[in-house]
Amino acid sequence: MKTSLDLIVAGHMVADVIGRPVFLDRPIGHGKLYLSDAIELHTGGNVCNVGIAAAKLGLRVGALGRIGNDSWRTCVLERLTNAGLDLGGVIVDERGQTSATVVCVDPSGERSFFHTGGCGNQLTAADIIARLGYIRRARAVALGYFGLMPRLESHFGRALRAIRRAAPKTLTVLDCVAGAKGFGNLAKALPWLDIFVPSLDEARSVSGEEAPEKIIARFRAAGAAGIVGVKLGADGCLLSDGTEPAKTIHVPPVRVKKVVDATGAGDSWLAGFITARLRGFALSDAGIFANAVGACCVQAIGASTGIRPFNETLKLARRYGCGC
Repeated sequence: MKTSLDLIVAGHMVADVIGRPVFLDRPIGHGKLYLSDAIELHTGGNVCNVGIAAAKLGLRVGALGRIGNDSWRTCVLERLTNAGLDLGGVIVDERGQTSATVVCVDPSGERSFFHTGGCGNQLTAADIIARLGYIRRARAVALGYFGLMPRLESHFGRALRAIRRAAPKTLTVLDCVAGAKGFGNLAKALPWLDIFVPSLDEARSVSGEEAPEKIIARFRAAGAAGIVGVKLGADGCLLSDGTEPAKTIHVPPVRVKKVVDATGAGDSWLAGFITARLRGFALSDAGIFANAVGACCVQAIGASTGIRPFNETLKLARRYGCGC
């Protein structure tokens, strides 16, 4: 089948209400009014974060996930449509609330979240398998979030196996959240993945290991045959290619003068990495490009506001050694 999409992102579509600055080190008293510089409505979740970032980087992107029949849905789908995403995989849940999050951003750009999963985290393996025809249209599919999908958690492996069998040439990717547990469930998914690069906090929580090299080794021991690694925030990322599973490559960070808001930085990194790999970038070059996308993300409020077009991002990445 000829592909008509570069990437389908399956998982969470979220309405984000972002307030800044919120001084999270101060106790909030009852009945008090606190003034903020801004309270803004954005989108969040991996479908929105990865999908919109990838679309801004030039990919043809589709969305797959559950959303409620409420006012949040109107906002989220409007934002996805305006970004150019295909909505052929969206399931409207008449009984559930759209996932929503209140994001509190402190003066350093760090965030705390108040989240309601709604129907967004009720996606099932059956939902994904029923849409394999849609997935076959894409060159890559990114699922998420591992650690936040109770009905899918023990079935990520099943869903990914079905995708691999139905669309053997489609690149498979898994996204993760901090606090994710259940390495046994992850181990069922790892053999069917082409890309799995969680953040250091995410990787530590799901693997039980502390050092990035040991985390990668545990992923390999569980059967990971594709690209695995660990995002290291301000220290860049550590990557391992399946063709040389014992070797790791440290990719230095792309520096920014000031972090405004780190919301969506990891998802933006993933969008950049997928974009680079689909364009044929070598592993280290893909890591530099992804670091550049993440650096752009944190310089603006919201998960995808700061993402720049592909050629502009590539110029930034080349300053840090990207050879493409």
